[in-house]
Amino acid sequence: MLLRARLGRRLGRLGRTRPELLPRQVERRQPGARRRPQMARPGLSPHGPVCPQPARARGGQRLPHQAQRPDAVDPAVAPAAWRGPQQPVPPPVPEVRAPPTPPHRHGGRLVASAHGRQALAGRACARHRQDPGGGAPGPDQCGLCHPHRPDPEGQPRPVHLFDDRQRARGGRVHRTLRRQGGVHRLPARQGPDRRAPRRPPRHPDGRTSHPGCLPGRPLRLLPGQRQLQCVHWHPPSEALGQGHLLRDRPGFPGRDRPVAARMVIDHPQRSPDVMPRIVVDGVFFQIGRSGIARVWTKLFEEWVRSGVADHVTVIDRAGSMPHVPGLQVVPGPPFGYNDVDGDRQRVQRLCDELQAEVFISTYYTMPLSTPSLMMVHDMIPEVLGFDLSEPMWRQKQAAMAYASRFVCVSHNTAADLKRHLARPDLSVHVASNGCDFTPASVEALARFKARHGLQRPYFLLSGSRGDYKNGKLFFEAFALLGDERSHYTILCTGGGTVEPELLALAEGAEVKVGILSDADMLCAYSGALALAYPSLYEGFGLPVLEAMACGCPVVTTDVASLPEVGGDAPLYVTPGPGAARQMSEHLRRVQHPATRDAMIGRGLVQARKFRWDTMAAQLAQALQATAAMPASASPKESSPPPSSTRHAMLRPDDQLLDHGAYRIALPADHLLPQYQRQHKLYDRFLPVLAGVLPQGGVAIDVGANCGDTVAAMFAVNPGLAYLCVEPDAGFFGYLQHNADAIRQAHPGAVIHNVQALVGRPGASAVLDGGGGSKHARHLAEGQQAEQASGEVHHAITMDDIAKQAFGPDARIQLLKSDVDGFDHDVLGSATRIIEACKPLLFFECQAVDEQQLSSYKRCIDELAAQGYDQFWLIDNYGNPILKTGDAQAVHQVFDYVWRQGRHGATRSIYYVDILASGPHNRALADEAVARFVAQVTAA
Repeated sequence: MLLRARLGRRLGRLGRTRPELLPRQVERRQPGARRRPQMARPGLSPHGPVCPQPARARGGQRLPHQAQRPDAVDPAVAPAAWRGPQQPVPPPVPEVRAPPTPPHRHGGRLVASAHGRQALAGRACARHRQDPGGGAPGPDQCGLCHPHRPDPEGQPRPVHLFDDRQRARGGRVHRTLRRQGGVHRLPARQGPDRRAPRRPPRHPDGRTSHPGCLPGRPLRLLPGQRQLQCVHWHPPSEALGQGHLLRDRPGFPGRDRPVAARMVIDHPQRSPDVMPRIVVDGVFFQIGRSGIARVWTKLFEEWVRSGVADHVTVIDRAGSMPHVPGLQVVPGPPFGYNDVDGDRQRVQRLCDELQAEVFISTYYTMPLSTPSLMMVHDMIPEVLGFDLSEPMWRQKQAAMAYASRFVCVSHNTAADLKRHLARPDLSVHVASNGCDFTPASVEALARFKARHGLQRPYFLLSGSRGDYKNGKLFFEAFALLGDERSHYTILCTGGGTVEPELLALAEGAEVKVGILSDADMLCAYSGALALAYPSLYEGFGLPVLEAMACGCPVVTTDVASLPEVGGDAPLYVTPGPGAARQMSEHLRRVQHPATRDAMIGRGLVQARKFRWDTMAAQLAQALQATAAMPASASPKESSPPPSSTRHAMLRPDDQLLDHGAYRIALPADHLLPQYQRQHKLYDRFLPVLAGVLPQGGVAIDVGANCGDTVAAMFAVNPGLAYLCVEPDAGFFGYLQHNADAIRQAHPGAVIHNVQALVGRPGASAVLDGGGGSKHARHLAEGQQAEQASGEVHHAITMDDIAKQAFGPDARIQLLKSDVDGFDHDVLGSATRIIEACKPLLFFECQAVDEQQLSSYKRCIDELAAQGYDQFWLIDNYGNPILKTGDAQAVHQVFDYVWRQGRHGATRSIYYVDILASGPHNRALADEAVARFVAQVTAA
């Protein structure tokens, strides 16, 4: 332990020191001059008034009650009890100081001396001396009984902070103020007693902090400030309070040590905003090295420069973090979407070990309970309608549901976030990205062009070209240049290959594709005719900012955050009819010298508004605000009143859905609330369908999940009996919990829950997934259970489950199935129910391979043969599409959705739900759809 401490101190001295944080230094002596003694004048130290030192008897034994050394006392500061025997003392040289603050007034400035507990003991009364005797001051003058009173002369008392370590260097003792990244050496006091006390003064009630404040509460050295700040608010009677403990290394438990230093301590009227202990998950560096990684690297560098990094610890995932000098990292496990719940537990353990007060991830990870600030770079998946069931986007939705507070990189992204969460009053911080690019030198630009064979003038197309990046618009505009195309080169920096149809539009031009380093990107911007950036949506638009900073004209669209970043510098295109012609005209305009010079000038001015240090400071403020939030202010889903909390929540971080008389719980990462906020019709039809069913019948819910569907249906029609089947143990626990909540509100409710996998006899499967959805992965015939990754579930037919629950004569009116790709198997196991009861059938049709596609088609044909002659098709967003009695028409819709998914085309329909009915219940189906459409229209 001793060796480690010595090694740590030696390494610390190699780190960066910050002289502005040190006390006032002794003036430099001229070369050849004699060394000035430490006590330059009687009673004065080069660092200000000095607390007296106790004398020593022979043999080095301390005499605690003996008078103090008069030659080490400032008569203008020390009280009479410290002066000892009266003897001639030269008049002190006045020190230039601000007028003393009157006693009992806020904002008073105290001189903190570091000369041991003896000075404090010099003002101790008989009660607080180790050897009570004569000459001790009375209790009314005791520095321990009344630590905040001024001296009889009206001067403020010296404040004492203590150091538990001193280092001898070259025969002199130095006191140290230890800070992460360096050790600041302070001159030692003179005199025979050179050892610092090992413990701070102990108050009579056992506290080890200074009298007058709570024990163990630290002072904090804030970034950019030169004083230790007291974290307490002091009432007027404590305006002249003494020092607190300084937390030696924020983020590490058990390191509260007193620190010796002479410095000024301000006591503000209320607690200042101190930096919390921050844990950052560096997971994005494991995932990729795109613009987000560059943003975080810059933020870390700025935090090191400003001192915020002293309060930050970064989780290094699988050794992927770049080296940032001065940044503290701890190793962390690699991240994978196949074990999201386990990852949350591991992250929480690290947060607990580091005593984190606030957490922020470089992407979408989260802990279990530590307050979290979520940085949102864009809302592209939500705005553009991506498939949010993909693991990455499921994780993002879960992180948004968990976050205590949000920070966005643009005001437009903040508005999109509020719109997506349906919370217009949500408080969102905005910290815009910075940029440190500058125009490349002539020499560097020449080398870049020679290295990449750029002999013609070139347009720069940054990033990928597909999807919302809308690269096709640029090529369509470029094609309108006609024969002029042969004069130019198109430089694409997104990598990959250019599609043949785009190359045809650029006929005659030279097209180059590559992935460039930051240094080459700087040259690419600086030498381009213009940056073409025809994106349909951006969370920020960093390439636009980088291009302007390099003196490159920009042609971009006027959507999302791009006008916010570009200001009046770019030429804007409005997407839609005529956009290609408008962009083509802009490509010509940027080559006119007057237009070009004006655009470059405006761009350089605009780019200077975006600075990394500003972003880093704004993010630090957002982290402070998040750590200071009360737990009740966390934006969780539908916080219940205290009276219902015990019955509504299964886990502390659950989401809660309100159904009037009862609330149900969903796991924190469940995506249903997010989907329903984004798509107003999603999962809204089944409660309407339940409302048209006659009371006294049975409704079966296969794939009941957490019970959210049955809870919504029961709220509309409590007269039905419900049979809920769910194979997953985690979801089934929530199903049972939520069913109990319904029964408590409605004692007569009939809800049967069965944990089972429904399917044809002999089938078996394992369940995969997360975010509120589980997918059955059926095992091939003969595959052993030990070869499967996960718990193996063996199928039971729906006929057997219904018979055991309600008997053979149950009047089943609705059979609903949602098991992600195997609904045909559920219906195939319910042949007796279908033949005997002819219930309404509501099932999902989502084929992931040709075998499933054929199975769904065969299922439709079998239903048609059994008398189901009407099919309502509803898309995955909950909107009715088509009513038909032709099974072949249903096949055609299946084929359409299958082709769209197979070829990766842009699409809005990912699967369809089918409501199948026969002659005896066709009217119920039509009435349900009519009611649903009427509600949608009215809303």
